[in-house]
Amino acid sequence: MTIQTRYRQADDKGRRDKVYQVTVYNKYLGKKEYVGTFERKRDAESAELDAKQRIRAGTPVHERREIGFSDFVDRWLEVLNVRETTRKEYTHTTNHLREYFKNRPVSGITKEHVQRFVSQKASEGYSDRYIRKMATRLSQVMNTAVEWGYLTVSPTSGGIRNLPKEPRREIHPLTAEETRRLIEAAPEYWRPAFLALVACGLRRSELFGLTHEDVDLETGLLTVKGQLVNGELSRTKTQAGSRTIPIPMQLRDALRSHLLRCPPNELGLLFPTENGYPVNPSNFYKRVWKPTVLAAGVRPDLKMHDLRKQFASVQVRQRRSAAYLQSVMGHRSAVTTLTWYAGVFEDELEAAAKDMGDWLAEEAASNYRAMCS
Repeated sequence: MTIQTRYRQADDKGRRDKVYQVTVYNKYLGKKEYVGTFERKRDAESAELDAKQRIRAGTPVHERREIGFSDFVDRWLEVLNVRETTRKEYTHTTNHLREYFKNRPVSGITKEHVQRFVSQKASEGYSDRYIRKMATRLSQVMNTAVEWGYLTVSPTSGGIRNLPKEPRREIHPLTAEETRRLIEAAPEYWRPAFLALVACGLRRSELFGLTHEDVDLETGLLTVKGQLVNGELSRTKTQAGSRTIPIPMQLRDALRSHLLRCPPNELGLLFPTENGYPVNPSNFYKRVWKPTVLAAGVRPDLKMHDLRKQFASVQVRQRRSAAYLQSVMGHRSAVTTLTWYAGVFEDELEAAAKDMGDWLAEEAASNYRAMCS
């Protein structure tokens, strides 16, 4: 057998972890060669397959390309096919990885090193969300190292055991009355933009990146093709982000009026500033969004992205299919939509209780009639 089960020395509590030791027979050398010991069977199987392929290719089993971690990150960043803003974010995040792993050989980084990195960042006070983001970058780097032949198995494979759980913000959709107050409280020029957020579930960058060509008021369709990033139009982040969304009559009417007062601008934006410039999201939040939320008397912590989640919640309540919801939200997976975006309206709880009570009453009456017949 080339994969054998072994047990490590018992710890203080008498527990013994199972590991898998891999050896392969090299017919060219006429002997067995040790490949490695792995915590997961699938990693052992992957290493075994890699070793056998090396033997068939005439390459030594233990021949391994070496490169320092920091040097490898440089190469990884060079080949990324992402937007410039995303590249900057990746560069910033991987600087934390460089600081910890320095230029240690990639092949020498173990699961223990990875878990110690997570532990150190937690002790330094970084948020759970940012620690998960750094861990994601590390996994991307290490998986690429496997693809490029610097590693047989990534030290992040199978997950990172001490990684903090991803925080989840509770979803509390606005009621119809609160939504009406929010839209009415918005400045007249921006009211159609608020209505578009509610009726179409757009991301902030998508709203401000809409152009006149993206809206067809005759057919009632809005097409999301790109987004506004740092004052410039760029394509959507993913292919799924490009989508077509039906718009209700109320929004059609609002957009017809808006087009008459929308100032001309070089990018042909549907929602530029009143002076015709691309929107600066930070300025919009401080000067328009926050005052509108306070004037409407709704939750003071309401974010623009919450209206996107509300859109998903309304669609679920209206019994739209998961496939449709995934499509209009621009997600790669319906699981993402239903898990992270759909919430429960408060009146649904009351309606559910009433419906169950009605059903129980009907069942009881039915049983009574059966006994009497």
